[in-house]
Amino acid sequence: MDTIIQLETIQSCSSATNLSLLMLQLYLCLSLPELHVIHVSDIHGGIYGHKDQPELGDIGTLLSYYQRVQQNISNNQEAAMLLIGTGDDCEGTALSGLSEIKCSEIYKFLTKLPFDMMTVSNHDLSQPASMEFLHDFQHNFQKKPFGTTNTFYNKTGALFSQPFKDQVMSNGIRVFMISLMFSPTQNDYQNTFTKNIEQTLRSSWFREILNEYAVKSDIFLLNMHIGTIEPESHSTYKTVRALFDEFNYKIPIHVLGAHDHLVFHVICPQTEWLIKTASQPSAVKCSKIFNTQCGHSLHIMQQLQQELTSLVLPQLMFFHLRLMK
Repeated sequence: MDTIIQLETIQSCSSATNLSLLMLQLYLCLSLPELHVIHVSDIHGGIYGHKDQPELGDIGTLLSYYQRVQQNISNNQEAAMLLIGTGDDCEGTALSGLSEIKCSEIYKFLTKLPFDMMTVSNHDLSQPASMEFLHDFQHNFQKKPFGTTNTFYNKTGALFSQPFKDQVMSNGIRVFMISLMFSPTQNDYQNTFTKNIEQTLRSSWFREILNEYAVKSDIFLLNMHIGTIEPESHSTYKTVRALFDEFNYKIPIHVLGAHDHLVFHVICPQTEWLIKTASQPSAVKCSKIFNTQCGHSLHIMQQLQQELTSLVLPQLMFFHLRLMK
């Protein structure tokens, strides 16, 4: 799992000029709604963990952690939580490969988890029988989480699942979410096809969606099965930012990546993005993509808890945000 966070602030809570203003701003900062995001990707069928690496835990570890966070925030009316999956649930273990329909048992098992957003990606899409099964089975997931903004189903010519989710959390935060698969060099999947991300995001039908939801949303969650340090991750962020600039709206963008099986994150005020160079694929360079002032009105608190340094399949990240409404 790769994860990168791009956060831009609306107002700083640390610039008070007198005691009264300081007290007022402190009150506002302490009463801000919280959004907890738990993110997992690239399970590759390993729902029971790995016998040779018992310290990694399994899908039960993820569910237990979700429930514990849920319990910890249950008395805080300002707190809400999302569980996000970013693809490649299929392939990698005997359990995923030996069922009559490859990976069908994995998908069935994952219905036990309360995912808010999920997507399909290359290891899922490469299995035609699995995708036919999942297309008809996806309604069994608890919160109807599947989103595929640029992946289509050949039989219907329509998107494989919903193009976006607009979710109002229990604390009033309105989250707009899309899920993207990296742009194809060639479409060699048998019963699905993926379109170029840039063309999709600038299409007329996606513009209509933004016209409806852009300025209503408090945070944009960009769920991408793309390696965080891949150039397309950078370019997709820039495209989304440019689209919201057309509405004159500096919405916070929370980017979740996957595919490279790495844990990597950028948090405000560290605003450099690692980018692979085309001439040296193994090398990386830093590219500054925006400037921002980081105050308490929007900030990210904490990295992994100590016991979560190596969690599930292959890693899990937990983020805590406060948003100025």
